[in-house]
Amino acid sequence: MRIFKKSMIMATRNKKRFLAAVFLYCALSWWVSFSIDQGDLILTSMGVVGGLIIATVYGYILTQFRKLQIATLKCIGWDNKSIQILMVGEIVFVSLLGYLVTLELDIHILGIASYLPFTGFQEFVFSGFSLLLALIIVIIAQIPAIILAYRRTLTVRPIVALKA
Repeated sequence: MRIFKKSMIMATRNKKRFLAAVFLYCALSWWVSFSIDQGDLILTSMGVVGGLIIATVYGYILTQFRKLQIATLKCIGWDNKSIQILMVGEIVFVSLLGYLVTLELDIHILGIASYLPFTGFQEFVFSGFSLLLALIIVIIAQIPAIILAYRRTLTVRPIVALKA
């Protein structure tokens, strides 16, 4: 649990990357929920492929910018498993936060649609089933990012921290 708390702190350290990733995961969750509610299989599959791409790119960017920190952690005695838990915690934290923002937006849209029924917001209120499926898809889409982060974490050598 201590390592997961550190990963949340590390995720929010770079505000621009953090906010961009949360926004992308929010858009992904919204897209998948919307396409499931519409019943369009092509849009849903585009959302799944987009989620895999977003997750893989985020995992690559994360390990690219954390190389020096990973090397420093290896120098002070952290093993690869602990560093991997740190990376997985950061990836999962950002993706779940993006999903929670989508859930919050859906609740606000539901409130607007119930008070102002003539606005046309009703089609953007998602069912619980589509939101649950979007959560499952967002979590499953993290697998390539986790694998990529693990492989790239293994290749960082402690000497990188000493050269900097």
